[in-house]
Amino acid sequence: MNAAEYRLWWEANTSIPYGYCWCGCGERTRLAPQSDTKRGVVRGEPVRYLQGHHNRTAERKPRKLGGAKDAEICRRYEAGERIVDIGAALGIHKTTVHRVLRRNGISPNRRLSEADNAEICRRYEAGEPGSAIAKDFGVSKEAVYRVLETAGVARRPWHGPPPILAANQEDEAINRYAGGKPAKAIAEDFGVSDTTILKVLDRRGIPRNDRTVYESVAQHYAAIRSLSDAQEADVCRRYEAGESGPVIAKALGIGEHAVSNALKRNGVEKRPAVAGDRLAAEVEAEVCRLYLAGEGPAAISRQTGVGVSTIQFVLVRNGVDRHHPQVRYTAKQKAAAVERYGAGERVRVICDEVGVTPTSLYKLLRERGNEPSRATRRLEWEETEAAKVIRNLPAYRKWRQTVLARDGRACQDCGAHSTFNNPLHVHHLRPYIEILTDYRPISVEQAEEYAALWDVDNGLTLCEGCHWDAHGFVRSISSPPLQ
Repeated sequence: MNAAEYRLWWEANTSIPYGYCWCGCGERTRLAPQSDTKRGVVRGEPVRYLQGHHNRTAERKPRKLGGAKDAEICRRYEAGERIVDIGAALGIHKTTVHRVLRRNGISPNRRLSEADNAEICRRYEAGEPGSAIAKDFGVSKEAVYRVLETAGVARRPWHGPPPILAANQEDEAINRYAGGKPAKAIAEDFGVSDTTILKVLDRRGIPRNDRTVYESVAQHYAAIRSLSDAQEADVCRRYEAGESGPVIAKALGIGEHAVSNALKRNGVEKRPAVAGDRLAAEVEAEVCRLYLAGEGPAAISRQTGVGVSTIQFVLVRNGVDRHHPQVRYTAKQKAAAVERYGAGERVRVICDEVGVTPTSLYKLLRERGNEPSRATRRLEWEETEAAKVIRNLPAYRKWRQTVLARDGRACQDCGAHSTFNNPLHVHHLRPYIEILTDYRPISVEQAEEYAALWDVDNGLTLCEGCHWDAHGFVRSISSPPLQ
């Protein structure tokens, strides 16, 4: 954001004159020594607030309660309710309740009588928790503990939070663990974490199982059959034909562990781990043929449904040189790519539809004498010096402010108001470049006299996000700001 844009944003978001504190104190603010995107300041331009004035804005001033509400607060407090409960019931903060009580001559620190102190000590010695006593007397737990300390009543030791599992549940968990079931599986049965189960074992003095127990449990689960004989035979056949475990599992709708257990039960030796899914022989042959014919990995992936990374592993397994000097793209592909780029299409769209990579397209354009730019080209605004001059004219700023005022300074699409991260823009219903192309003013005077540039009906207030959506493209870091 430059200085001009910052000033326009200031005027669009507040009625405070430019350079004065937003709290309304009427004092001028200092100039920012450097730009700060998070704070929303621009180097050399005034900041929004003086130091310490952020909390003095009108919207943050404490609410003034009416006389009826003040009386209600005092009545409820004198009836014994706690300040926290009064605030929650009336929808105000406890600090506001304190302020109202002091304003009406009532001390917010509740005084307990001798009879109250004796009752608190009696109930605490009878076993009631301090929090319940504090709630009944309308004081805090700390006040109850101070009364106990003054009276010489010893506080009960804290034994930690109540146990998550009941005694019978802990016994059942210990029996299952002794039977060889893992702690994680027991935790899932009881709906707790495995750490809770292990703490129960440690508290009861139960030794942890060693690896032999876990291996026996794993063998037990591996012996459980989840597939029929025909399915297991199909798994073994496909695996011996060269398909990988994940591919077989996905095709049959089962888990990879089920495939692995089926192979173990049938005595099929697993292949050594190789990066990338192993495909059927005919699929790998087709991948290699297309690559040698000049197709790129992305194009091969779209035709065969094989991932790009898997294609690279297939080429390595089959000894195909990935850096062969053969021309990757045909003359027809090159001509189509250059022609569509010259027509103004985006690089990503061209690459997806023609079947080339962005790097190859940029290299091809340079070979043809075109210096490509990775920035978005031919968008809905004009970047010439004449257009910039017109946008900085007082008449343009007046036209923009008129449109904003007419639309109530709110986005006409989503209804959002201006924020620093999502400011309001004025969208040209008839594109700005089209107006300039039709008229082509050669002087500022001609631009000021051209009515189409200042037609208020041609403007529409949109937030930044809706404005980019209206132009039909995604904003990038290098994209210039819309207005």
